[in-house]
Amino acid sequence: MSLLVVVFSFSWGAWWSFYRREKLNTKASHGPEIRLLIEKNFLPDEVVKTLQRRLNADLQVTEEPAEIDLLRELLSHSDNYDIVELPSFVMHSFIKNNVLKRLNKSDIPSLGQVSIDFKHLDFDPDGRYFVPVTWGVGGFLYDPTKSKWNDQSILSLFNVDADQVGVATPIASTKISLMDSPIEFLNLIAKLQPIVNTWAQTDQMAELSKTVHAFASQIAAFTNDPTNLLSNGSVEVAQTSNGRAADFLKNHTNFKFVLPKEKGVLWVHFLAITRGVEDVDLADEVLDAILQPSINKQLIKLSHSASVLNSLNSSSLPELQKARYIREVPLSRFELYVNSEAIQPTWLSVYQGALQSAGSKP
Repeated sequence: MSLLVVVFSFSWGAWWSFYRREKLNTKASHGPEIRLLIEKNFLPDEVVKTLQRRLNADLQVTEEPAEIDLLRELLSHSDNYDIVELPSFVMHSFIKNNVLKRLNKSDIPSLGQVSIDFKHLDFDPDGRYFVPVTWGVGGFLYDPTKSKWNDQSILSLFNVDADQVGVATPIASTKISLMDSPIEFLNLIAKLQPIVNTWAQTDQMAELSKTVHAFASQIAAFTNDPTNLLSNGSVEVAQTSNGRAADFLKNHTNFKFVLPKEKGVLWVHFLAITRGVEDVDLADEVLDAILQPSINKQLIKLSHSASVLNSLNSSSLPELQKARYIREVPLSRFELYVNSEAIQPTWLSVYQGALQSAGSKP
């Protein structure tokens, strides 16, 4: 009996030691979790779950509702996060110097699949800090057989005389929806009435508010997903991204997606590692996984954006959602828009007030 007890105890101890060691090696080799700060809807839940299964790690995701909220949280509490998302709208040099950690590119081999079109941008020319993940450009969907918008100029779309700089003019009779974005809206209205930029920069609230409210009241809707409005005829022309347009055009071949003559807004969403990262190896693995074709394709489909990967150019994604689409668009039709006024309190206050008073959100 004593001999059996000794043998059993030894076997139990050996098994338990082996089990604990195996559990540690499989679940905690990279640490228990990775902390992400992102804008709302940037990483759909299904993508987060896929990453967690692939990496056997727990992704703790904090979402902010808009670009300005994302920037505030990053600058105030960067040490609370390992990986942060930054859209090209809010790039500033001080972010790199004070918040971000340099990338070890050799630990992110999937970077080699990213198209050169999304690398070496002005704010990170050597690609030391930012990993491009998705991109898009703001254009307009319309039906050429029903709309008279032949010249694809926003000046004619909104009945603006190019010689009447700064003069408030009535909108065309065409029902139009615009993206719900203070950045896109400032870019658009400043092209119609350039003096708006000056008013925003000099905090001339009275003139700015009057003009913006008058313009917003004539817009049929402000939404990033105008597909239902186009389908039921509530609007005739709708501003949207190329990724969203790609999905709509599958079943609406009579429509066309165009970038205006005055240029659409190009944006790129990046991920970066903070100086407060707790497990840099796991952070590298997360970035590498998001750029792997199967996961990036899932992300593109669910977020209605476009891929940065050359390897997906031969995939089943619609043309407008592929990296190579950016080369099919003339350079005169888009611009990488970086305007700090678009996320300043003056403009945000006026923009939000205009939308609320107009009641134009569907």
